[in-house]
Amino acid sequence: MSKMENRDWLTLGLVIAIVLLAAALAIIAYCLCSNRAVVHTRPFATTDGLDTLQSCPHYWSDQADSVRIAPLAGARVDVPEYNDCQKLITDGSRYGPLGVVFASLHLAGDEPAVAAATILSLGEDYAPLGMTMGGANCLYLWRRQGKWVGRMVPTPAPDRGEECRKPYDVASNWGTELKVHVTPKAGIEVPRVARFERDNARGTQFVSVRCGTEWCAAGPMGSGPPPTLTIADPELDPWLTTLPGLPVTGGQLAELVRSHGWYDDQLLAPPGGGPAASELWAALIPHPGLDGWNKGPHLNRWQVSAFVWIPTTQSTAAMTTLAAYTAKWNFRGGWNAISLCAGGGCGAAARAICPVPVNDDTWFTEVRSEAGGEPAYYCIERQPFAFGHVIGAARWRYVHNDETVWTRCVNGCCEMQ
Repeated sequence: MSKMENRDWLTLGLVIAIVLLAAALAIIAYCLCSNRAVVHTRPFATTDGLDTLQSCPHYWSDQADSVRIAPLAGARVDVPEYNDCQKLITDGSRYGPLGVVFASLHLAGDEPAVAAATILSLGEDYAPLGMTMGGANCLYLWRRQGKWVGRMVPTPAPDRGEECRKPYDVASNWGTELKVHVTPKAGIEVPRVARFERDNARGTQFVSVRCGTEWCAAGPMGSGPPPTLTIADPELDPWLTTLPGLPVTGGQLAELVRSHGWYDDQLLAPPGGGPAASELWAALIPHPGLDGWNKGPHLNRWQVSAFVWIPTTQSTAAMTTLAAYTAKWNFRGGWNAISLCAGGGCGAAARAICPVPVNDDTWFTEVRSEAGGEPAYYCIERQPFAFGHVIGAARWRYVHNDETVWTRCVNGCCEMQ
């Protein structure tokens, strides 16, 4: 064999070796990364228009044609009671992104870590929780030496949650480590839902979800736990006995709010809209029996489904905002009851407000206050769901010019209109 032929064979061998080495490195990289939610550097391109949303939509599955939103939530992606959507607060009271958290169908547990929730940060990043806009953010929770550990891992556009299907490599340090505050189960079941919580006194935001049999609130490192809602009103029980439908006591409400996932509380949006939250804080608490009802308690009769609690010890500015919510929703300082009724037996006052053809699937709502005044009636927009049980939680719905209420009505979701 000539020297020229030897040189050609050597060159060919070298090329083959380089190709094989590149292939081996690619396989190694795939093995290392395939079980991780990959973190990409910003900027992320926005492709589906979600980052321009001004209000929380009714159906998230209708918002993006080319990608599937939060597949880990399954059909529950469109059920507000399992999830949460609100404006997150940044400096002081300034509104930041529209935050959305979708609870995963499975529960967080031991290693390997799985995503307990898929979070969207729409319009801008939210640095305190390590959330970025454009793609999705995967909240991973797992136990390490008996303690819950959390990490927020962003994914790139156009992904809106597919990457959250991948388990997280707990040996890595990708994403943002979060402090996990645990509330053990105490009596009532911890619901398999997710929501945002906030410590208004310290300006700390949390994203919270059921973990195992407990409730985990993930916040910035160094944060304290989110505040616990305490109900201790000696005037509450006498007023509760005056309400229509199945009875409830202040003690039952106090037990319910020990589990943070059933209710919702936040600083409400200023009526008419604005760049910052108002100073008015309000809690939305479902009736403790709501989770187990069929249509019977509501059919042709009024039944309380939820309560709005607005402490009267808030600032003058908060009370000014409350006046606007009184004018629109009849919410007053103290306790307010939201009742639902379906069918033709709900009374002339409700039918006068909502002049629609009435049958057993026509729903109305009534709001009455512990502070007195006449009850007010409103129309209902009901979203039925066919996939199974809708949990009896309640959520505020952020709309760019005020807030409204989502609550369970049989196997559907009812919103005041």
